Amino acid sequence: MNNLNDLTERFLEVYERLLLEKKITNLSDFAKKVGISNSMMTEIVKKRSNVGIKVIQNTVNTFDMISPDWILTGEGKMLKQQKTQHIHDLKNDYHLKLEDFVDLLKQNNMLLTENIEHLKLKVSELEKEITTLKKE
Repeated sequence: MNNLNDLTERFLEVYERLLLEKKITNLSDFAKKVGISNSMMTEIVKKRSNVGIKVIQNTVNTFDMISPDWILTGEGKMLKQQKTQHIHDLKNDYHLKLEDFVDLLKQNNMLLTENIEHLKLKVSELEKEITTLKKE
């Protein structure tokens, strides 16, 4: 039963955090969003009742910034680091794609340089041929 009480304590911490961050307006708003009655939420807040796993599931599904690992086990942090991590991942992806693009541009420049040299030779050959034809 103690683990369930710990779970309820973490659930209440989530509730308080969501109030603080204005993700919810009040007890009724939160209860509605997680699918329980106002009276049940009041019982949980007053610590006369423990939270059920379905409510925990609804909470992490509704408020995706809440870490399921933290609320279930107490390990890690309450809030996922999703936005910061997502931006970091995007930055790394962008950097890798930029490096690939630079490599492609270098290859393209090499091919163009080779093509220019080939065309210069061709022009030179054609100029010689024109000169020869004019002499005839």
